[in-house]
Amino acid sequence: MSNPPLFYEVQQFRQWWIYLLLLFIIATSLLPIYQVLMGNPVPDSGAGSYVPLLLAPVIVMAAVFFLLSIKLATSITREGILIRFSPFVKRFIPWEEVEKAYVRTYRPILEYGGWGIRFGAGGSRAYNISGNQGLQLVLKNGKKILVGTQKTESLALVLRNLGFLQFVNNKVQPGLLC
Repeated sequence: MSNPPLFYEVQQFRQWWIYLLLLFIIATSLLPIYQVLMGNPVPDSGAGSYVPLLLAPVIVMAAVFFLLSIKLATSITREGILIRFSPFVKRFIPWEEVEKAYVRTYRPILEYGGWGIRFGAGGSRAYNISGNQGLQLVLKNGKKILVGTQKTESLALVLRNLGFLQFVNNKVQPGLLC
């Protein structure tokens, strides 16, 4: 990909309820240490009984930092689209493989079972972090890929400029091809 991106977006899990859940998990893992510091002995205080007590918060904190580091980056150039759902997926799809590309509203829970790297009916795949707006790709081999976005208007404009028809409810909208 030698051309600069026409569209670029990075998303992360930043919903308030995720932070609340992570805070609860961290507090729960630190509670036994607090109890020991307040004078409550660990049951069966034999050799090494404090190791799990200290190891649990370390494991929980590592998992929390890992979850907060997950990103969905979408980059569109004249050559194609690069999808990075780090640290798991890095996939480039050249435009020659794409039959249709359009922005649509979808139902994340009903269509894909939620957010993340998800699989839907008929072998479709979704990469999403939040919301219900996405870039729908229909490949020439029949596979469907949905990439979540928070920048629907910018993305739709780039797609029109690349020559893709605008679809609304799977019907071509006249006059929107640039």
